[in-house]
Amino acid sequence: MDGLTLLEEARIAGLTVTVEGNRLRIRGPRWAETIAQRVLAHKDEVVHILTTETAAAIGPDDLPGDWRVEWEERAAVMEYNAGLCRERAEALALTAIVREMRATAMLAFNRSSP
Repeated sequence: MDGLTLLEEARIAGLTVTVEGNRLRIRGPRWAETIAQRVLAHKDEVVHILTTETAAAIGPDDLPGDWRVEWEERAAVMEYNAGLCRERAEALALTAIVREMRATAMLAFNRSSP
């Protein structure tokens, strides 16, 4: 299972995943401990996702289902309504989706200095 899917699963389970230095902090209900353990098993990938400043390391195929649909819709709107070329619309939509994923409670992005 990839890191973005694990983070989506953690969000659905009520977990908050944050990065502090090079450590992951996971908070939430005790019953979601097995999900937290799976996130920890993919720590390097999850930390990378949460700390990457651009969407360059994440492609549309890496997005969980609902976020993928949202990306496709945003890209289409940017292409047809704003008149952007397809590649530019897709890149801007992907950056916006990743930013939104980080900003929501789903990924509670909180990076501290090491």
